[in-house]
Formats: sequence, C-alpha cells, structure tokens
Amino acid sequence: MLNAFDLRSSVYFPDIPVQDYYTAVTTLDEANNLDSVVMGKGRVEQQFLRKSLLGKRSVAECCLCGRILPVSLLWAAHIKKRSACSLEEKKDFKNIVAPMCKLGCDELYEKKYVSVDSNGIIVASIKGSSSPALKQFIDNLVGKKCSSWNENNKKYFAWHHDL
Repeated sequence: MLNAFDLRSSVYFPDIPVQDYYTAVTTLDEANNLDSVVMGKGRVEQQFLRKSLLGKRSVAECCLCGRILPVSLLWAAHIKKRSACSLEEKKDFKNIVAPMCKLGCDELYEKKYVSVDSNGIIVASIKGSSSPALKQFIDNLVGKKCSSWNENNKKYFAWHHDL
C-alpha cells in the first residue's frame, strides 16, 4: 500500500494498492509508452527577451533576493502578467521583464506572495503563509529594494502590486 500526502495542498490521499497504480499505468497506452505528443502555443519573443535581459553573461543577479546565480537558474520573468499585457506592453522589451530566480523568487512573485511597491521595495502580499519555511523565505525578501525597479517599469510593478 502507498500512503500519499500532497505537501502542496495538504490533501491526504488514502491507502492506494500498488497494483492499482500498475493497472492504471499499463492501460494508459497499449504500447506501455507513458509519453504523449503535445502541441501548444509558444512565446515567440521569449528567447529575445532572455538575450536582451541577460546577454552573454554566465551569472546574473535575481532582482528580488539579490543572489548572483548562473543564468540557467534565472527567468526573464514578466513583471506584469504576460496574458494581461497589451501588444505594445509585450513589445516593451526593455521594461516588461526582470531577472527572477528559479529557486523561489519567480514563483513567489508569480503567485503574488510578494510584490514590489511604488518605491521599489519588496512587500509581502495579503496572502498568509501556512508554512514556517515559506514565511521565513518571504521575510528574507521583505524590505529589500528590487534591483530591477525603475521609473520606466514601475507601472508594470504597480499593476502586479495593485492586482
């Protein structure tokens, strides 16, 4: 029997017979292939944004936590949610993205656990934290100056903060 606890949602899954898993897996595809072909939209400008933001550097700073990291651990993160951007805003490549690390900062910003206020200071959002580790991570960011915030992109940070 497998006992599963999903830490992301604090949902407990009852005992699951291992045989049920194997039955499910083998019926997914008669060829026992668990891969599938997926087609979807891509962000045409993403590589350009990344090159524009990070250039040919091998390391760069996360604008939220300030850690200097290999660029492979940084996103060219949209300051304002891309799906909410107008075409003109999407084209504002010098101001619409900022380097955020894949070690947690991008996700905290994306999920609105943190935002950047009108002075460029990182603040905690109204979301509470049920996890001591998450609270500690957020507390380490709060009060720091976002290194990417400036007069040209503050409207995008404001959109995220006021959302």
